[in-house]
This record gives sequence, C-alpha cells and structure tokens, in this order.
Amino acid sequence: MLVTETNRKSVMTPEEILSLKVLTDSQISPDGKQAAFVVSDNYKEEGTAKPRSNIWVAGTADGRVTQFSSGQRTDYMPRWSPDGSKLAFLSDRNESGRFQIFLLPMNGGEAVQLTEYKNVGEIMQLEWSRSGDKIAFLMYDPETDEDRKRFEESGGAVEYEKRHKFARIYVMNVATKSVDWQSSGNYHVWEFAWSPDETSFAAVVAEEPYEWSWHISSLAVIDMRTPQKPRIIYAPRPRQIARIMWSPDGSELYFISAIWSDRGLVAGDLYSVPHSEEKREQKPVNLTNESLGSVHFYQWYSKEELLILSVNWARSKFTILNASTHKFSDVYEGDVGFADIFQPKFSISSPEYGARNVAVVREDLSSPVEVWSGEVNPLKDTILWKQLSDFNKDLKEKYSSSMRSDLVEWESIDGLKIQGFLYLPPGVNKYDLKEKLPLIVNEHGGPSMGYGHRFAMEARYYASYGYAVLLPNPRGSAGRGVKFLELNRGNIDGDDFKDIMAGVDYCESRGWVDPANEFVYGGSYGGYLVAWTVTHTNRFNAAVMDFGIPNLLSCHGAEWNTFWEVFGFDIDPYKQRDLFQKKSPIYYVENVRTPTLIIHGREDPCVPLTQGNEFFRALKELGVETEFVIYPREGHGWIERKHRLDAWRRHLEWFERHKNKPSSKL
Repeated sequence: MLVTETNRKSVMTPEEILSLKVLTDSQISPDGKQAAFVVSDNYKEEGTAKPRSNIWVAGTADGRVTQFSSGQRTDYMPRWSPDGSKLAFLSDRNESGRFQIFLLPMNGGEAVQLTEYKNVGEIMQLEWSRSGDKIAFLMYDPETDEDRKRFEESGGAVEYEKRHKFARIYVMNVATKSVDWQSSGNYHVWEFAWSPDETSFAAVVAEEPYEWSWHISSLAVIDMRTPQKPRIIYAPRPRQIARIMWSPDGSELYFISAIWSDRGLVAGDLYSVPHSEEKREQKPVNLTNESLGSVHFYQWYSKEELLILSVNWARSKFTILNASTHKFSDVYEGDVGFADIFQPKFSISSPEYGARNVAVVREDLSSPVEVWSGEVNPLKDTILWKQLSDFNKDLKEKYSSSMRSDLVEWESIDGLKIQGFLYLPPGVNKYDLKEKLPLIVNEHGGPSMGYGHRFAMEARYYASYGYAVLLPNPRGSAGRGVKFLELNRGNIDGDDFKDIMAGVDYCESRGWVDPANEFVYGGSYGGYLVAWTVTHTNRFNAAVMDFGIPNLLSCHGAEWNTFWEVFGFDIDPYKQRDLFQKKSPIYYVENVRTPTLIIHGREDPCVPLTQGNEFFRALKELGVETEFVIYPREGHGWIERKHRLDAWRRHLEWFERHKNKPSSKL
C-alpha cells in the first residue's frame, strides 16, 4: 500500500508496536481488595537481562492504581503473604541478571532484600507457606570452587551434560532470612506445590536438569524428612504434566496433562490422583475429559470446588467443578482472551474472606491488554467484571474502531472445521470490499499454541499497510481439547499445513483476497511450517522463516527440548529415520521457487542457528532468491529493541518487494 498523507494517520509503525505495555502475573490479595501485577516494556535494551518492569497495585473497589516497586531494571513475580500485609517479588535492581527475593510491606517502607546469592541460576518460583512465616523457592545449584578450578585448568572446556546443576526447592525463614531446608539428591525439580500441612512438596521431577528432561518428567511427592528420595506418583508417557496442586485436605494431587511442544504451553485435561502410600497404584482420574475444551489454569474456589479457566473453540470459559460430585457449573463464557504472555491464567482470593474475586490480564479483538478484576457469583452463574488499569488507552483509541478483526471458520481437506482470525486494513469491511486485498498468513509456533481473541499488534501492523492478515489455528493447536491438540501425532503428510491452505482457499473463495498477492511467515514451529509450505506449494509470492526448522533430525540432535517432535509426531528419530526425513522440509527443497527471507537468533537454544544455515545454503545453491539475517545476543525469538524494530521492517519490506510477482504454482 502506498502511504499517502490521506492514510498516513492509520499506518502503524514498529515503534507503536513496542509502545504497548505488557501486563502480566495479576495476583489478587487474599481479601480480594487489591490486585498486584507486573507492567513491563515490550522489549529490552542491549546489556540488560530482561525487559524493564515494575510491580503495580490496583484497588478492586476504587480502581486506584499505584506503582508499588521502583527498581530500575526488572521487578516481577509478586506474591502476597497469606495475611495480605506483604508482597514478595524478584528483582535484579542491584546487579543486572542476578535476581534476588525482596519483600515490601503494604503499609509503606523500603524493599527488604531476603537473599544474596551469587553464582546461581535464576530463581524460578516463589510460594509462601500457609502459616506465612516461610517462603519456598526454586533455584539452581550454585557454581562451586571446584567448578571454577576445573574450568580454569581446562582452558574453559565445557563438559556437556556431564556435571549436573539441579534446580532444588529451598525453604527460607522470612524473619531470619536463613534457609532452613532444601531438597537434595540427584533429581531436578521443574515446579512444586507446598502441601497444606507444610510437611511435603508435590513436584514435577526429572533425573537430569536439561530442557529435554521436562518432556519425560514425573509427578512426585517430596517428604521434607527425606528430601533426597522423591516418591514417584505418576509417570505419564508420552504426555507431560504441569500446574500441580494439592487438594485442601492434602489427600489428592491435581494436574493438567497432554502432549505439549514446550514447557509452559499448558493446555489439556484436568486430572486428580491420590497420593497416599495405600493408594499409590490407583490411576489418575480425568475430571474434564474434553468437556471444557483445553484447560489452562485452575485454583481452589472452596474446600470442595475448583474454579477452572479453559478455552473451547476460541471462547474463554470459567467453570466451577465440584471435586466430590464431578458436577460442572459455568460462570462465564466470552470472546475474550485471558492470556498472560501466551497462557491463560488468573488468581483468586482466599475462601475464608467470603466473597470470591479473581484478577486477570484481559484483552479482546478491540481492546489491548489490561488488568481486570471479577466478582464470582455462582448463584447467578456470572462473573461481574471491572477494568482496573488503562495503560494502553492510546492504542485502543487509535486502532480498535478503525481496524476490523473477525473470527472465521472453514472446512479442511477431511471435513474437519478449522478456525482462524482475520485482520483487515483500516476502514475495510470484508462484506463490502471495493477490491481484493493482498494476504499475509502468520503460521503460529508450538505447535501447541493457539490464536485467540487478542489485540494482536503485529497483525494490525501489517493490516495498516493494506494487507488482510490470517491467523489460523490448524490441527495441533490449543483451544479445542486434547484430541485436537494431539492430531499431529502420526501426521506425516502435513495435514496442519493443509488446514492452513484450506483457509487461504476459503478467503479466496469469498472474494476477500487477491490470489496473485499472498505471503506467509512464522516462527519456531511456525517457521517449520513456512519451510514446509514453500517446499510444498509455490502459490505464495514470498515467505519469511523466523527461527524455523527445515531438518528435524539435525535439529533433534542439537535443540534443548529434543523430545517434542518424538512425542508430538510419534516418530523415533533413529529407528524411523525415513519418517523423520519424510517430515523434514529440507528433503523437498528442490521444489522451492518462493523468495524466502530467513531470520534467526545467534544464541537460540531451542532451534539452533544451524537450521537457518541449512535452509539458506540449500536455497542459495538452488538459485532461489533468499536472504539470511542473524541477530546477535538473541535466543528463541528477539527481544532487544533494535532487533524487534528491524525484524518488523524487514518482513514488511520483503512482502512489499514481491508484490505482483507470484511464483509459478506446483
């Protein structure tokens, strides 16, 4: 689209995308009267560990919003003490990248530093004891004098996966700042939950402390009297488990399970299992079994009831489940997203205070992220919502009414119904188009992610330049239950790609898009899909593969979560190498005619830089137009300000350069 003085005001700049304030980790106070949350930049500056952020607090009754912490780097992970008088949080205010636990009283005063650790990995989880006098946290083993000596004497040799540094649970006395207990033994803890009687921890544990080991973790109970020997309760294969929680009486453990591509992308069914020695052979009970779609998060609503947050066919739901009778009661369903970064999440006030309030980070197709509170009324099957923050007011006012976005549905090759979200240029209505639009398809990663009712700044950026932007949720996406999520198992012929192409066909058949001007991009598994797309069709004018995977076998040997495709695709890489080849785009690269831009982070541990190298070298030697851009200091995706701005500009310039230059179709 030619930018003129007439439409210049509606064009979004990359700087405007970065102006979006990122709101996360909404934590309601025990009495439900206040919500603490994190407000962070949408980028980080070179030389800092994470984006700058602070903790804010909002009153749920008066809506008064105040900044609570004032660190100059990153303050995050706020956690209320059980009596609501204090907030614990993490901060690297004293040394960039070195996060410590701090404590702030709600009645004012300076933050008190509780930990002073050196040479350790990042603290990953905080949880107060029910009594309120202790804090449990998860932290990696420190570097020892022996480690430093060995490193110096060897000239910096790295003994790969040989000398394990485990993440362990530590218990600190808040008053004395002393650690009175820690887990021990040769096992790694990925997450934990403190038992109601404070004598044990439920934990997701693995034998080795590497990202791939999360995929083969087990549910265990760690008795504080015998911290070196976790008792395994359940070891699912090929599925994973997360979001572990105790029942209020301590008799059962709860968790969410399904096959996931990445740690943190939690969407599945909710299970319970007894944890006592007498019932250790009993199998977990599936409490939801597809009935709520994809369960993402849950908390105890009362001593017998759970409040569950799920997504079903892109609609967010809150449901109360009676743990004894297994009866469900829906209290909210709507076209909104409760995403906290990628995953739906909420917090809930304590049962003993009476009225039940929740705090969420909420957005929808016309409103960017803000913090909301909700009063749950189970008698009327409703939640009364109230917006608390207004950090992204200017973006909402400028772009919510002028740029239309809609949920669209179509049938795939086998009749399976697929959903996606279509974003249109300012002032354009798909029911009254004056001319067909160029189309950009954004293939999401995971694959166990899913697009939802979100403000999607990046999609709006491209739409502001005159493009229709399609965000499809093919089979394998979250938001439709476990069966849909696991449809990529045995999917050797790329049916998720066919789902997406059926969506492109649908947009063409409705007369919305111009078949001569279609583009595609995606990152991570979305980058894999881009590589698969350009090796299986030449209908796109141009493509961008962001940190994508062209070769599954070489990626398997070098990536950090090496089991995701083994379980996700149900392929053994060494016993079924032919299937790994059949599923890898690099083995079809001679078919590519589509100009392809490749962008990758130099330090990516998830999809190694060599994946970009492989695809670039193949395309260049075969005479396909290609460019390869590598960002220093970046991992899986890019977060530095200059890199984010540069990437969005490169994407748009690549698409604009190849308008009206379609590849010949296969």
